[in-house]
Amino acid sequence: MSNELFRVDYPTGHMEVFVGRFFGESPVDKIKKFLRLAAANCSSEQREELIEDIKREDKSLEASLAKLSDIESRFIEAAIEAVGHPVFMAPSPVINELKRKRIKLVKSLELVKEVWKE
Repeated sequence: MSNELFRVDYPTGHMEVFVGRFFGESPVDKIKKFLRLAAANCSSEQREELIEDIKREDKSLEASLAKLSDIESRFIEAAIEAVGHPVFMAPSPVINELKRKRIKLVKSLELVKEVWKE
């Protein structure tokens, strides 16, 4: 995940979040609260930038998952070749975590539309 930082300035202070981490890991209520704050205090250009940052994070995770999946399938092929029969391989916790983050990022994009009424 990248280190894209998004900042919301509001009358009594500011809030900064790392886009990939915040939208990929935070609970829905926190995301909604942040989006309401951004809707009230950010220009449409800034909000569009946030949407693009979330999409970029999703594409980055998608590319990482594709690479890891390829490595995993080559590993399984090598294991089958070595032992001469199919082998069981437990799902990778890293791949599972990246999949969870992607699902959360997609959900975050849906929340943007819901909270910002786009």
